[in-house]
Amino acid sequence: MDQNIILNNNPRMEFKLSENGFELIDGQTTKNSGVYSYSNLKSIQLNKVWYPYVVKWLRYISWLMNGAPLAGETTKKANLKIILDDRILHIWLTDLKMTNKAKTLKTMLTKKKPRHNN
Repeated sequence: MDQNIILNNNPRMEFKLSENGFELIDGQTTKNSGVYSYSNLKSIQLNKVWYPYVVKWLRYISWLMNGAPLAGETTKKANLKIILDDRILHIWLTDLKMTNKAKTLKTMLTKKKPRHNN
């Protein structure tokens, strides 16, 4: 039974899960697009945003103490990292809705991953 998970409509980000593998349609990063076998799947990592809140508070403290904001990157995008035998697919998650769908996708791909791989 085939299943589709659409992470985003614009640009199109869709996973089509079939019996032996999955197809990724990635309008954001076209080099990710392709058909991949579950037998090549090594691991799936969902990395959530965590430090913008810390940076936000440090920025406020800096403003209070120095009168100037703290320099540096203030955000870290959430991402889904799919590690295959021959490549790594990075999928950037731009909002909470995409992140929630990515959790479901991670669960589904983990179930399809061969047990002998780490």
